[in-house]
Amino acid sequence: MLTEVYVEPTYLSDNCKCGAHRLHRVLRFAWENPSASRKDCARALKMSYNNVLGAFHRLRKRDLTRYCIECNKPTLFNGVCVNCGAEREAPRIFTAAVHDSQSPTNWLHPGNLLGSETDYDRIGFVNHGFVLKRRVERGIEDPMIIAVKSEVENELKRTFPSEVITDEAGRLVVKEVIEFKARYPSLASSKNVRKQLAENVINRLRLLHPQLRPITVLPKEDKTA
Repeated sequence: MLTEVYVEPTYLSDNCKCGAHRLHRVLRFAWENPSASRKDCARALKMSYNNVLGAFHRLRKRDLTRYCIECNKPTLFNGVCVNCGAEREAPRIFTAAVHDSQSPTNWLHPGNLLGSETDYDRIGFVNHGFVLKRRVERGIEDPMIIAVKSEVENELKRTFPSEVITDEAGRLVVKEVIEFKARYPSLASSKNVRKQLAENVINRLRLLHPQLRPITVLPKEDKTA
């Protein structure tokens, strides 16, 4: 029987043995609430603002692409934690809601990718490759996923990251849209939703990949002082 109650893992309780529970809590909150500010994080976790800033500063020194959000161990391999089995990019919703897939990585291409594309011209179909591409991909991909992918892709063009990052962005888009539709089905048609979901994806990517973070321009030194 399916249930709507989410049971928190034992390693996220007060007896968490991750060795850095404060960092773990901040990392998990930042991942689950990518658009939240540092003050929001401090308020939600009941921590001082300075402690939250210190935690984010220490997290920046880690290679977060290797850290599991659930158990806080650097044991991620191909998106799956070999320590606890968690999948970082898997949507956290009811199993029945995505009965055809337990993970976005199992979806038919191009359902979970952003940068890589299938070369339909090489497949050997009679129809023109571009026409066939549009017919196939529009038929299997959710319009909302396409819209959010477009927003994310436009933002990533500022830095032109590697294909590994763009493919990861595509999987995060699928995760974000599936989770949103499962929680708020009546709001899925809103035009403003796709921009917020795209912002969430970009913020998660910036958390994991420092090269995507905006550069802070320091004020010029006043030489007359």
